Amino acid sequence: MLVAEVSKYNAAITLVAGDKEIPANSLMAIMAAGIPGGTELEVRAVGTQETEAGRAIVEFIANGMGDVSLS
Repeated sequence: MLVAEVSKYNAAITLVAGDKEIPANSLMAIMAAGIPGGTELEVRAVGTQETEAGRAIVEFIANGMGDVSLS
């Protein structure tokens, strides 16, 4: 669901967890990173919609990434 949300924006979005930088548009890269739940993430966005994209992705993650079981 995160990859689909990221694809809505004209920006390159990267997730940063410790020393790992993961392209948020790559499901395989996100899965391969093996980031456990509860890990603090930094969201970086670069592009014409960087501000909007960065804010939207932070909110999307903070709200459970569309997981209805968290409601």
